[in-house]
Amino acid sequence: MPPSMESTASSGSSEPKTPPAKGSATYPRAFLTPDKDSTPKPATPPSSLRQRFASFTRSSGKATAASLSQSSSASTTPPNEDMSERIEKLDLMRGAPKPDGAAAPREHSAPVSRRASMSKSDNEPHVPQYQNAEQINQDSPLPRVLRSAKAQPLPGHPGNLTEAQTRALHELTAALRHDGALHEAESEPPSYQDTQLLRFLRARNFNVAAARTMYLKAEAWKKEIKLDRLVREFDFAERDEVASHGWSMYFHKTDRLGRPIFIQDLGNMDVTKVFQITTPERVIENFAVTLELAVRHRYEACTVASGRWVDDNMMVVNLAGLGLGTFWSMKGQLQQLLAILDNNFPELSGRVQIINAPYMFSTIWSWVKGWLPVATVEKIDIAGADYHDRIWQYVSKQDWPRSLGGECDCGDAKGCAKSDKGPWDTRLVRTADL
Repeated sequence: MPPSMESTASSGSSEPKTPPAKGSATYPRAFLTPDKDSTPKPATPPSSLRQRFASFTRSSGKATAASLSQSSSASTTPPNEDMSERIEKLDLMRGAPKPDGAAAPREHSAPVSRRASMSKSDNEPHVPQYQNAEQINQDSPLPRVLRSAKAQPLPGHPGNLTEAQTRALHELTAALRHDGALHEAESEPPSYQDTQLLRFLRARNFNVAAARTMYLKAEAWKKEIKLDRLVREFDFAERDEVASHGWSMYFHKTDRLGRPIFIQDLGNMDVTKVFQITTPERVIENFAVTLELAVRHRYEACTVASGRWVDDNMMVVNLAGLGLGTFWSMKGQLQQLLAILDNNFPELSGRVQIINAPYMFSTIWSWVKGWLPVATVEKIDIAGADYHDRIWQYVSKQDWPRSLGGECDCGDAKGCAKSDKGPWDTRLVRTADL
């Protein structure tokens, strides 16, 4: 097995900051999300893109880290109660709490990991209702997969934990339950919750205190941008037009290990035209929604389809035609997106393959690798135009898009970038209507 398939825990020595959210951000009228005011707002000129990226996302939870560092003095108040901008008790079933006096939302009995995400398709998937964690696990095929010899989970993943790692998982679960950050009915292994918590533990080298701080900050950021609402309501209506100017992001089938292939195509991107069509805020929202829906629905489907334990992806970044000028014009935006990925969705990529890297990429790479955790850098392989032999080690030609040198066109007029072919239910990941 090639070295890059191995699991590596992040050192956590340097944590990129997620900048603050800009709650007053405006959007072009045509792309308003359903609950926003439809009054036309003046567009912000492209010259301010970097500042707007820097102001849109928030490094929530700084006070949480401070309170956790004072572990020597016992406190009966959870860290989220001590924050200057208080992380209210997080209920992952219902989203953000309502103000005092407001009517409580209708509670779902299915955990968030098993709920549909409101595809616009008329044929909505049936989502069963559960009363307790035992019923959830009885319905889930994941325990059967983990018990099989074919599962082959990597070290530090569910089904392959040392005693120390198991103890760290139990300690983190107890601490976050004390913080009010976990949904009780999802606490039975091998649950969605355990898979999530192990991602944060691996990202912090199984340091429980560091993983706890990271998790609380991530949940605070997701609450800040109202991610639970976005996964139901957000519509990136400008997707095709943005893609026509060189920036597309899509999942396409699976690699030889059963992992979903996540393609970031930046080939020949025109940054100016892209941000005349959309806004930095909507790019961030689309990125966050794409990652969250993958966590909720894609990996379990890949696990069931392949019989192997799958909880990460193979990410492919196409840099064909990317010049230094384009890189410099989007450097700030790229840095913000990488910070969002590393801080709030850790350990989602088992391998990152960069293809069509231009001859001057060494200059670009010297900047980019400084923004990434060491363990992430170790998962990245860089190739130029002669990348195909490396790809065939991980992906069959029949599953690789024809536009990138493979043999797949997904058999329809939409093409690979829009078909979203794979073992997942496109209604759950909200691509059935593309």
